[in-house]
Amino acid sequence: MDRQLRVAGIFMLWIFLWDDEIDGAGTIVSQSESHASIYCQNSLEFARLVLGLGEIDSKQSNKHSRDLQNLSCPVPTMVYFQDASEVLRTALNLNQRNRLLKELCSYMAWTVKELVVRESGTITTPDQYMELRNWTSGIYPVIAIFEFISQVKIDESLMESDEMKTIWKETCYLCMLINDIHSFPKEMASGSTLNAIPILFHADETKDLTNVMFNLKESLALSVDRFDRARSKLSSQLTGTSSHPQVMQYIDTCRTTVTGLLTWSLSTQRYSLSRYSVDGRVVITL
Repeated sequence: MDRQLRVAGIFMLWIFLWDDEIDGAGTIVSQSESHASIYCQNSLEFARLVLGLGEIDSKQSNKHSRDLQNLSCPVPTMVYFQDASEVLRTALNLNQRNRLLKELCSYMAWTVKELVVRESGTITTPDQYMELRNWTSGIYPVIAIFEFISQVKIDESLMESDEMKTIWKETCYLCMLINDIHSFPKEMASGSTLNAIPILFHADETKDLTNVMFNLKESLALSVDRFDRARSKLSSQLTGTSSHPQVMQYIDTCRTTVTGLLTWSLSTQRYSLSRYSVDGRVVITL
């Protein structure tokens, strides 16, 4: 399990560092859509290569693997991904690596769209924002390696089922809302409006912040309910099969990730929320 935890830590660290480069003020990448597009394109091409998804002759696979270990990384923030990929390249099968690459493609493409929205200064509608954050939160690429993290192998038919898609979607949604709520003071101080709270406040006819926060709380509860119902349905369908414990372990990893993000958000210096802590609660005066 130590190997899984190490890879998970490196992979999530990579997500933060890679995203900060395109999302942070003052970086060359964040200055324009063209810079961001090149950054994403180079990152994706490198990811494809180190995941072993290039068109390599099978007779040359061993040599190719040795070459990848010594490959020079052209994108500084991809160094951590390269480190994680040394394990993932052999630990994940072809379908799993293709799934990961697919999620990386979507994630990186949407980060460019997010930069364009941010630079335009426009305030999106709630639906537009939720779609944007659904893809730019960076959660889907993380979920794509959870079979390895959970030490399970799930049939493709189950991974493509409506219930599993719901598990993915709600895990992402919960993490996105948790992040938005806890990062809001930091983003408010920087003048950013790309956050669920100001987006929903702008769309609220009453301009009542209490109402906005109540709706967010309700959204969290409804998402948890959708997650739990999808889990229960899968559990009922698979009871008595060899797939049942593996799928339940995979789903528990998704749930643990949400809890872990919440715990981290409350304690990290990135958001400095400890100063708002009152009797175990977080009270932020807006």
